[in-house]
Amino acid sequence: MSSPSKRREMDLMKLMMSDYKVETVNDGMQEFLVEFRGPQES
Repeated sequence: MSSPSKRREMDLMKLMMSDYKVETVNDGMQEFLVEFRGPQES
């Protein structure tokens, strides 16, 4: 079983390679912000 930090790194990399806007806090991988877009009508 992989460690939680490896899982976090993999998930973050997948988000960064997708169309989501991802910002890391203090250039680290512990905290990050992801912008999810909702439907245009809402």
